[in-house]
Amino acid sequence: MTLRTISPRLVAVTLLASVIALVMTLATTTATAQTRTKTTATKTIKASSGLTRPTYSYFPSASTTDGRFLSLVGTGLNSMAGDIVEFGIGLPGSTDSLRLGFFDGETSGRWDLGTTQLEFKLYADSAANGTGTTLLATYYGSSMVDNGWYDVTLPLSAAAKTSDTIYFYRMVVRLTDTTTKSWSNFKIRTNGSAMMLPLAFSFAVPLFTTQDAQILYPNYPAQTSTTYDGTWTFNMWIPEGMEDLEVWDGDMDFGSYDGVKKDTDDVDTPNRVPAWSTSSVARSEGVSASNDYIIVNNVRSTTTRMTGQPADDNHNAWYRRSPSVEHDVVDPNGTTYLNSNPSGNLEWERFRISTILTTASDYDYVATVLPRGNYKIRLRGMDLGNLNAWRVWFNMAGSLDSAALANGGARDTDGPTATNFRTLPLFVGVDSAGNPIDALVPATPSLGGVGNVNYWQNQNNTWPVATITVGGITYTREQARAILNGNTNDRAKQVARQLIAAKLNILAGNNSSCIYQVVADAEAWLVSYPIGSANPNWTTGRPIHDALENYNNGRSSCATYRRIGLD
Repeated sequence: MTLRTISPRLVAVTLLASVIALVMTLATTTATAQTRTKTTATKTIKASSGLTRPTYSYFPSASTTDGRFLSLVGTGLNSMAGDIVEFGIGLPGSTDSLRLGFFDGETSGRWDLGTTQLEFKLYADSAANGTGTTLLATYYGSSMVDNGWYDVTLPLSAAAKTSDTIYFYRMVVRLTDTTTKSWSNFKIRTNGSAMMLPLAFSFAVPLFTTQDAQILYPNYPAQTSTTYDGTWTFNMWIPEGMEDLEVWDGDMDFGSYDGVKKDTDDVDTPNRVPAWSTSSVARSEGVSASNDYIIVNNVRSTTTRMTGQPADDNHNAWYRRSPSVEHDVVDPNGTTYLNSNPSGNLEWERFRISTILTTASDYDYVATVLPRGNYKIRLRGMDLGNLNAWRVWFNMAGSLDSAALANGGARDTDGPTATNFRTLPLFVGVDSAGNPIDALVPATPSLGGVGNVNYWQNQNNTWPVATITVGGITYTREQARAILNGNTNDRAKQVARQLIAAKLNILAGNNSSCIYQVVADAEAWLVSYPIGSANPNWTTGRPIHDALENYNNGRSSCATYRRIGLD
């Protein structure tokens, strides 16, 4: 909820809170998948040992004046979030110590509402899976600094050491009394690589007092400049290609105070509260309802309500950041997928990007490929004083989705379940400006290189996906293998064969930067000339075929061929 006025004293308000789930969760089905995820994480941490300067990972940002915070709230604030936030921290064995920092870890003073203190517990987590239970240290917000960093340094713990001389830790942050009406905001940093573990968490730009306003508006009481422009950026490192990517946003309060912008019933979101939601106040998705009435020419209506509570584009200019809130997802190749109408008051909405062509009720966008790499979620127009919500999963090609598709039904799910999807974390570092650190990203493809048509035709259980879409048609693994089999004079089939192999190579974790546009061109060409076409345009098809073939055989600038003896 947004505060309506600025006061020299702490302003008592009723705040409508929401969950933000920037949760980095990867699907798991087998012990092999778990081992592979841990191996990738270990490679990431090893890479960081080559850095020549101290590097910190921050959540949610490094600035001490931008107002961007992680949040935990107590009873009475209609929170959709859980009671805790969890982090995973990884360090290479070459590091001399673990360094942690907590900004504004106390509750009260600037940036906070109420006085309930935070608790920070640090555990050794040698399995690197977010389950470590060996308690190493406990820190309380009452000992920390108001509007400043509280730093601690610990020796590396033998209990956190893996067999690969990598050290993993888990940090759990909670509000010590959730029955109080408190809203505590904080940031963290570490000299290791850090990530959010798979639990919901909230974030906000709080504005409770004149002291807060003087930081956010350096020329206060003038509003001529501000340290917060309404934007947020989150980075998701995804180690493997995938069929689907979902981002759930909750309680974004979409809708302007004058009613010009309004929430709508999102077509691809089930009209229910997601099964994974722990909130007692979340409502079924639809056209959101609000108790606030629109304001036109400074006159409040008595009949027409806003769809946000408070409206995302607040009537109070101290809190308003225009345009109305929206976000996009940017894949490693720079393709942008925009969500211009996120969730309204107290509801969750699903934003799905899929490579599987079915019906409009299944997704927001169809992607040519969703490769491995760094994905960005960019949020714009987020007002001050308002909690928002995320929930994100990676590697969405799990058995639940595939089974539903095989049965002909819409993949109408609430995201992955613990039994069907991997939950182990990967580590990604950011520099002091919040940018990803390339040195922390594994440089080699996860499966050792690309494979050609013959390689993928000869494989069965090692395909990274159960279905694949080419030319707008989704094939099962066996159907696609039949296309790959043998020689053919069908020009369209020749292109389809190379496109299937290229997509599988990308989904298996290989670099796609030099072939991404060709893959998109091949998709469009096969839509115009499907398999079996009488007279496909080979003048345009041949260059596409040849470029894909070169990539699949490791002859492109971004591809390495390592399938010796497997063709």
